[in-house]
Amino acid sequence: MRTAELENENERLKSLLLTDELTGLYNKRFFYLQLEVETARARCNGQPCTLIALDLDNFKNDALVKSQISING
Repeated sequence: MRTAELENENERLKSLLLTDELTGLYNKRFFYLQLEVETARARCNGQPCTLIALDLDNFKNDALVKSQISING
């Protein structure tokens, strides 16, 4: 039983480490880890790797306002 509890806690901590607490979206740490995986895969397969990055202005601020509105009613 103890092993299952530890595994659940590890999954919870991993989720906190790789996602934004407010939005639940993957964070910068996840991005860089996944970038390493995908570039290694592309190198191994001899395929190109394409990266598309979007910068959404005020996204976090908008999400924060919306979460406060839903919490406060």
